[in-house]
Amino acid sequence: MPLKLMTVVTDGKSNIGGSPVEAARDAKKAGIVVNAIGIVDSDSLGVMEVKEIARAGGGLYELTRIEDLSETMQALTQRSVQMTIEEIVNSQIKNIIGKDLKDINPLVRSQVAEYVESLSDETDVEMVILLDTSGSMLYKIQAAKSSVIDLLNTLSGRKGRFSVALLQFPGPDSMVKVLCDFTFDPLKLKEIVTAVGTGGNTPTAIAIREAVSMLVKQPQLEEYTL
Repeated sequence: MPLKLMTVVTDGKSNIGGSPVEAARDAKKAGIVVNAIGIVDSDSLGVMEVKEIARAGGGLYELTRIEDLSETMQALTQRSVQMTIEEIVNSQIKNIIGKDLKDINPLVRSQVAEYVESLSDETDVEMVILLDTSGSMLYKIQAAKSSVIDLLNTLSGRKGRFSVALLQFPGPDSMVKVLCDFTFDPLKLKEIVTAVGTGGNTPTAIAIREAVSMLVKQPQLEEYTL
């Protein structure tokens, strides 16, 4: 079964549509890891919210400048996959021998670490990227769109399949729009995101809940077995 992830990419604080922290907490209960990336500048808002979203969603967060977003998104995604695998392996070890990974023999722990690293590359992943396209993203959107394409290009070389879906929030005529359903094809994704514009408020919670509805159509993370 694939791992289920989502990553919120935003440069501001949610200002409509409910609490994104609560939405992230609900996503975690559904077996989905929620990561968050805050694009920061001198006028950035919502830094604390980015941290709280990731904490509630059991994921990771990063704060980055727009020019570093591509590298940040790739590194965070890879770390998130490995962290999630480690948690699954550690849970299974504890169920079998009653000990955490950190408490077992160092030699065995090293062998488990190698196993986790190989699984991180071999495990199928389904990921929804939630892209903030509110008015404050006007001068950042081109770099943000390129970062999404770069991510799929980079991770398409994994042994395990890596599929990405892309949401924008807000959409041109709604709070959220599914720009692209799950795909392995960077060229398809590039064609779709080319015309994405910006404008409107920041309904982060609504976007998170829409991403959950997409991811739960497949077996949940909690049903994943090694």
